[in-house]
Amino acid sequence: MSDTTEMSASKASGEPAGKATSGLSTLGSIAVATLGVQAMTLLTGIISARVLGVQGRGELALAVAASALFARLTMAGALPVSISTLLAREGLTARDGLRPFVGRWAWQALVPSAAAGAYVGYLLREESPYVFVGLGLAAAAITYQTIATGIIGAAIQGELAPIRTVAIGAIVLVAPFPIALSVIVAFVSVDDAVAVAGILVASGFVGWMLNLRLLRAGEGRTSTITAAELSRTSRANYVAAVGTLNSLGIDRNLVGAWLGTAALGLYAVAVAFGSLSSIVGNGVASLLLPRLTAAAPADRRRLIRTWSLGTGVFIALLVVGIQLVLHPVITVAFGKEFEGAVEIARWLVLADGLMGMRRLPICVLQARGRAGLASIIETVCTVALVAGIAGAALADRLVLVAVAMAGSGLLSLVLLTAAAAVAKPGVRGRHVAGRP
Repeated sequence: MSDTTEMSASKASGEPAGKATSGLSTLGSIAVATLGVQAMTLLTGIISARVLGVQGRGELALAVAASALFARLTMAGALPVSISTLLAREGLTARDGLRPFVGRWAWQALVPSAAAGAYVGYLLREESPYVFVGLGLAAAAITYQTIATGIIGAAIQGELAPIRTVAIGAIVLVAPFPIALSVIVAFVSVDDAVAVAGILVASGFVGWMLNLRLLRAGEGRTSTITAAELSRTSRANYVAAVGTLNSLGIDRNLVGAWLGTAALGLYAVAVAFGSLSSIVGNGVASLLLPRLTAAAPADRRRLIRTWSLGTGVFIALLVVGIQLVLHPVITVAFGKEFEGAVEIARWLVLADGLMGMRRLPICVLQARGRAGLASIIETVCTVALVAGIAGAALADRLVLVAVAMAGSGLLSLVLLTAAAAVAKPGVRGRHVAGRP
């Protein structure tokens, strides 16, 4: 996303003008929100693994992974970046700036949603009709919700909402599911993936509506955002914004397709521990990008150094801390049945740390108008990742998938950091009069 001025960013975040970009309180807020979201995600993973077992957990993970894949490949990938950038640049509320596009997006989102449902149904075609039809419908609904919440989240950021509002939005988006699942499991016997997927869909609707209420009221202004601008910005940022390495769930989709749902059940438990650093990296990058866009060159260098150092230290502590508790948490919380996920999780936690850090050089390249270069690097590393997963599937060794994730994460971080250090500024788009 983009910003208007440092002063407006300070006002929006509730910080004094001279301290808007110190990053310390912001990083702390991101950490609190991230830990809260991850704790709830872990809770749902534990409950669903306990009630479904390896096979059922794998079926549910397949539906969720496919939904993320189809959503981010289409309208939940680069479009949110364009929305937040253009809303912030034009100083518009989402209700004013996006009004001309909402109806069209509502219909367009049905296409990837239907495709995701058909894809999941096809992969599970050897299961009973109840399973492949039920999970196919659930995947379609989750895809639609993912697109909608991605747009709403980008709109909240594009309005330069205070960090506490962004944090609240992230938490209330995921909180309904663990609450509902815990209550229902306590009173009703739930033992199949379709039922749990239904609870997830209903809970997602609640989180979606709660996030919608966080948007500012409209001011009655005419939108100055054009469809051509949205399209151009989305194309430039597509691959880097989508995050093909880890945000698409390519690894989970390929594990489910090539190694089976039982293997995916183990892998999904490991993934539950291997996403915290990426959430931190994405959160930092989404807040840093507008400040880099608006800052003077000297301030921009200071911001990059400060945020890179702070984020690097925080992610390193996360990786080490998670590694220390992996084995007891998995064996106690999930059961001996999932002990095979421990080694996989160790590699995925390392991979996640590397991929979380790579979001910062991507952010730097985007702020300099070089998103295309970041996209090229992301594409190269994604090809390397798919090749590594194919090798793991041929060797029939699930842990090698996690090793491939770590290797591609390291390659991506090295190449992106080098590119950010040497790349010259490119085209940054038109500017609004009186704004940097």
